[in-house]
Amino acid sequence: MNDFFPEEPKKLKERISRYKRQLKKGDRDGAGKRYLVGPMYQLLGNNDGALEYYNWFKKEYEDDSGEPYMCICWALALYQGGLKAEAVKKLQTAMLSNLYLIPLLLNKPLKKLDAWLGSNWEWQEYAEEVPQELLRLWGDEEKSWADQLYYSPEFVNDRKRYIEIHEQLKGLPPSQKRSDLVMESHSMRYGNDEDVEVPHLRLVK
Repeated sequence: MNDFFPEEPKKLKERISRYKRQLKKGDRDGAGKRYLVGPMYQLLGNNDGALEYYNWFKKEYEDDSGEPYMCICWALALYQGGLKAEAVKKLQTAMLSNLYLIPLLLNKPLKKLDAWLGSNWEWQEYAEEVPQELLRLWGDEEKSWADQLYYSPEFVNDRKRYIEIHEQLKGLPPSQKRSDLVMESHSMRYGNDEDVEVPHLRLVK
């Protein structure tokens, strides 16, 4: 994704407009353009535009909780928009979507997990490739908020259980136990976002 965020505001605006037109026309979006528009708005300093887009994304892609870089930007947009409860839930989703990403954001040591990870989005290498301009969106206040949550009992317990599940999944053959663990993992990762909607925002036009 490092090549998808031009520095010039004009080019960012042009790309936002083009991607939104394509998505509204039903573009199958194999390239993942839908994950870029919200962060692009944030890079322009337009948090309202980002929230408006994320609200549209949630309605349009009901079964898609977002890519890790998008999730962490989404949590930031919610926090900066004063939607604190929604921001906490989205940060939980971001944490579990890639267990290395928030430590990297907070400049914490990264410990390689010996666990089954079902997608390259969950890999340490993927977190390390996060575009630095997205991390620079986070100021000291926002990082302090994320840090407090990351080490809160709820986040620590969720993270511990999620890691335990994926450690058990490594090398586990198809079975009822594996299916149950996968379902628990899915519920932990995506259940945080259920019934969370950004209020009082227009849909993207």
